[in-house]
Amino acid sequence: MSLRFALHLVPGGGRWKPDRLVPLSGLCQCRIMRRAMPLVLTFCAFGGNAWSAELPMSAQVFEDYTTGQTVTYANRGGHAGQEAYLEGRRVQWADEDGFCSDGTWYQLGEMICFNYGEGVQPQCWWFYLEEYGLRAEFIDRSANSTLFETARDTKPLICEAPGTDL
Repeated sequence: MSLRFALHLVPGGGRWKPDRLVPLSGLCQCRIMRRAMPLVLTFCAFGGNAWSAELPMSAQVFEDYTTGQTVTYANRGGHAGQEAYLEGRRVQWADEDGFCSDGTWYQLGEMICFNYGEGVQPQCWWFYLEEYGLRAEFIDRSANSTLFETARDTKPLICEAPGTDL
């Protein structure tokens, strides 16, 4: 007897979780899919972290995770800065010197982009939710363009430059 159902997977909590069984109904009954299905089901049974780690966060998941939070980021060279995520997709970035920039964020394809005002090029990143927190890869994906979440709390940013607090 051949396999006639497959697991329907949905993202949840940074992992893919089985949602329900769905009939293959001819679509996946080709020889390749019949041979691959046991491997896929075995992979899902062991958590599926390798797939979920490489799927960028959607705007909704990103918004749910970040709104009301202040996230501290570091790159391979050390501290990179902090970002406060406010209601309405507003943000405030503080660099290592405490200078703050106000902006907004939006989704562009699979990327989350930040706009800090006129004259500043939008900054677009792929965000991934991993076991330790966020990992952000800048659009150019150069060696030092990956940021890692090192802390997250609900405290507002303290800005050194006058007139930059939201």
